[in-house]
Amino acid sequence: MLGGWSESCSNWRVLSRLWGSRSIILMLVWFLLLGPVECADRIRALLIGDFTGSTDLEALFKEEPLIDFLSVPCRQGRVKGDLKVQMKYIRQYFPRSYEEMGDFDYIMLITPSFDYLSIKQDRWIHDRIADGAGGFNDQSVLSASHSQIHTAWANSMAQKAFPNDAPAVVAGGLIDYTTGAYYGVVVDRDFPDPVLTPYIEFGVEQHLGYVGRFVIARQSAGVMAYQTGNFIGHDKVPFLVVWDYGDGRTLTCGGALSEEENWFGRHNPYGADMLINIILYSTQRRLIEDVEVFHRIKGVFRDFGERMELLSSLVEFIDRFGANTDRVSNRMIGLREARQQAENRYLEGSFAESEELMRDASEDFSRVESLAKRVKNSALMWVYIIEWLVTTSVLFLSGFILWTLMIRRSLYREMGSTRLPGVDD
Repeated sequence: MLGGWSESCSNWRVLSRLWGSRSIILMLVWFLLLGPVECADRIRALLIGDFTGSTDLEALFKEEPLIDFLSVPCRQGRVKGDLKVQMKYIRQYFPRSYEEMGDFDYIMLITPSFDYLSIKQDRWIHDRIADGAGGFNDQSVLSASHSQIHTAWANSMAQKAFPNDAPAVVAGGLIDYTTGAYYGVVVDRDFPDPVLTPYIEFGVEQHLGYVGRFVIARQSAGVMAYQTGNFIGHDKVPFLVVWDYGDGRTLTCGGALSEEENWFGRHNPYGADMLINIILYSTQRRLIEDVEVFHRIKGVFRDFGERMELLSSLVEFIDRFGANTDRVSNRMIGLREARQQAENRYLEGSFAESEELMRDASEDFSRVESLAKRVKNSALMWVYIIEWLVTTSVLFLSGFILWTLMIRRSLYREMGSTRLPGVDD
C-alpha cells in the first residue's frame, strides 16, 4: 500500500492562497523576506520482501509521520496463492522504470526471495543506492531453510551495496551456525555517530533478539552493535554494520525484523525509535537528539489517532439517528488541522514544539469529545422517549382490552344452546 506523498508545509499553503488570488507582488515579497520555501519532506521507502499488508513493520510505518512507503510482497510462501500470484504482485507494485526508483529515498529488504526479482530489478536496487538512497537488509537476506534464497542473494548485484560479505558467509557454511534462536545485543560505545548509543541508558541491551544470522563485515564497514550468545565459538558477531556505498548509505542487520520477538520488536519500548533513527542515519538526515521527547511525541500521535478513530465511529453512530452532527464534524476538521501543524514541526525535527502543539490539540480534543457525547445523549433521549411512549401505549391498550374482555365483560355474550330437529329430551 502506497502512503500519500503530499506536501506538508504551511509556507506552501500560504503560497497556494497567494497564487489563487494572483497576488504576484505579494509572492515576490514573500520570497524576498523568507527566501526559498523549505518543505519538510517525508522519507519515501520501498519495502521488498516479507510483507503482506499487515506486518508489524508496516503498522509502525503507517503510524510514523516521517515515512511514506510502498510494500512489494516478495517472500516464498507468504502470499496466498501460487507462484503466479506472487509474480503478479511484484509486477504490480515494483517500480517499472529506473526513473520511478528515483522516487524512493530508502530501500528495505526484509528477507525477500531474491530469486523472484529480475536481473533488471536487481540492478536498479544496486544503482539506486549508489545514486544516494539509503538501504537496510535484515538477516542479510540469508535463509537457513531455503538455499535458493541465500544463493540468489549472494550472487546478486544488489548485495554488493550492503556491508555484510554475504558470499563469504555462504561459502563458509555459516548460514545456520547457531547454538540457539535467542541472542543478546551489545551496542558499540565507540561508534562515532549517536545512532544507538543514546538509548543505552534506557536499558535496550537488556532485551533479547530472536533468530540471528552470521554477519561478516566488509572492509571499511563500521559496527554499531554485536550479537552475543548464539554462535558456536564466537563471543561477539556483528549485529548492525554500516558503510557508505557510492552516494548512499546501507546497513545490514543480523536479526529478523519479520519475527515478532526481534530486537526492535514490541517488547523493546525504544525499538521503534531506534529503527527510525537508523533510517534517518541511512538517509543522511539529522539524528534524534532528545530521545525522551521523541519517544513521548510518538505516543501522543498514536493516542491521538486512536481517539480520532473512536470519535469518528461515534459521530457515524449518532448520524444514523438523524441527529445534526455538523458542530462536531467542524470541530474535528480543526483537530485534524492542529495535528497537521504538529506533524509539520515533527517533520522539521522540532519534536518539543510538535509535542506542545499536540498537547494543546489533545485538550481541545477532550472538549470535542464532550460535545459529541452531549449530541449523542440528546439524540438517544428522543429515541428513549419514543420507545417509552410506544411501550406505554401498548401497555395501556393491552390493559384496556384485558379489562374490557375479562373484567367488565361488556362485550361478553353467553353462548346459547342449539337442538337438532326431531330429537326428544
